[in-house]
Amino acid sequence: MIQHSPILAVAVLLFGGFLTPLIDRIAKWRKNELLRDFFVLGIVIVSLLFVLDMAPTALNGGVIVYQLAGRAPPWGINLIVDGLAIQMALMIGILGTTVVAYSLIYMRGDSGLGKYYTLLLVALAGMLGVVLTGDLFNFYVFLEIMSTSSYALIAFRRGSGSLEASIKYLFIGTLGTTFILL
Repeated sequence: MIQHSPILAVAVLLFGGFLTPLIDRIAKWRKNELLRDFFVLGIVIVSLLFVLDMAPTALNGGVIVYQLAGRAPPWGINLIVDGLAIQMALMIGILGTTVVAYSLIYMRGDSGLGKYYTLLLVALAGMLGVVLTGDLFNFYVFLEIMSTSSYALIAFRRGSGSLEASIKYLFIGTLGTTFILL
């Protein structure tokens, strides 16, 4: 098992999300959108491979505890991978890979795909962070990352229905996260 798999599974998605607009520009400049598409799919697959790397240990009853920079909470990011967390992470990884693969075909021809894939990767990173985090502060941070990118994904098409749904989700999500914070 790779020692840093818990943080790498999340960080690869975040890093890919922030690099996607740059890759999208390069792909448009070279008139080859497959570059962006394969980059996004590759990022999700690499993250899934890190999750799969942790699976044997966690599914056999082991618990993986990862403290970023060796700092314990509340000063550092603490990730804990146990049997339940790895099952949820596997679902997120497998379904996330499936969603990206489907999006490559379904979203073809839409404008703003660099933004769409950025939001999708950041949302997946937030989801993985929520299930793998071991402390309340970082749970809330990852929940906000996931929620914010989800609001934008819902409003991506910019139709009146999608904007209305996004605003409703924003209000309901804000109410929910406020109660979680309390």
